[in-house]
Amino acid sequence: MHISFVSWIFSAVVISLLAACSSESQSFVFQGAVMGTSYSVKVVTPEALSTAQQGVLDVEVGETLARVDQLMSTYKPDSELMRFNTAIAGQSVQWSADTLTVLDLSMSVFKESEGFFDPSIGPLVSRWGFGPQELGSAPGKEEVDRLLKQAGMKHFSVHAEDGTLTKLGAGFIDFSAVAKGYAVDKVAELLTNSGYSNFLVEVGGEVTARGRNKLGKIWRLGIEQPDFGGRKAYTIVNLENKAMATSGDYRNFVEIEGVRYSHTIDPKTGYPIQSNLASVTVVHESCALADAWATALNAMGFDVALEFAKQNNLDAYFIVRTESDFEAFSSPGFDRLAM
Repeated sequence: MHISFVSWIFSAVVISLLAACSSESQSFVFQGAVMGTSYSVKVVTPEALSTAQQGVLDVEVGETLARVDQLMSTYKPDSELMRFNTAIAGQSVQWSADTLTVLDLSMSVFKESEGFFDPSIGPLVSRWGFGPQELGSAPGKEEVDRLLKQAGMKHFSVHAEDGTLTKLGAGFIDFSAVAKGYAVDKVAELLTNSGYSNFLVEVGGEVTARGRNKLGKIWRLGIEQPDFGGRKAYTIVNLENKAMATSGDYRNFVEIEGVRYSHTIDPKTGYPIQSNLASVTVVHESCALADAWATALNAMGFDVALEFAKQNNLDAYFIVRTESDFEAFSSPGFDRLAM
């Protein structure tokens, strides 16, 4: 049996907002569903927005998110990404500036992480039950090896001069580990360009915070304790003009014949990761990059990931399972963000 969880459930980010009132500022929340998950945008303004202003902002936020989804979804057959994935070898597809941007930043993380973040392992992601098709049975070694051979950017050729991507083989690109973060960045860009400086944007648990909350204080967010059952904050982070994303194995997984499989696929082996690392949270200026790096560090495993974060100045927080509980570790840059 395939048990799927929408993205917001698996996310380890829980927004923790102070509830007291202030007569000097107003806050407005815009919510909805997109990309198979939920979103919430909280905007703080010095004066109340009119009904018309709220309506315009609500529509603009929704349209911004819907556009990213239409470009990069692996669940929409007519998305820009899927039109490329279903193309035959030798065919070229025109990509938008947004999709090319996500490809560029994905490839930068791919190279810097030494392949632990790899957008070209889409067939493996899908075959393990984290795509449009349900997992009927776990793939065998022969099938995993075959799909692993289809991975790799050697199957694609980018033509920067005209914004096209040519398919050279049977490859398949999956931006599921970066698209929600990019969507957060695009909404933040929209709000900033519209003159708003105090807001919190969340899509499927990936967040960015700008300015101050309704009380004039830095936004405070909780990192969720990685339990398969309950939900509670493990620690609190002060997020000032930064983005935060978490990758964990306890919200997004499939289960078949009593075995749980993590949504994070090790690009080196083709199998879901098996590790005592329960979750990784990354704070970054870019939510897309926070999203990608959280996935890369999760795939590395705790020992390698912690050392990598330290050496590469990544603000990262790790929750590790012990025999009886959890233990947390963080890179030096992350320590100043915690309470």
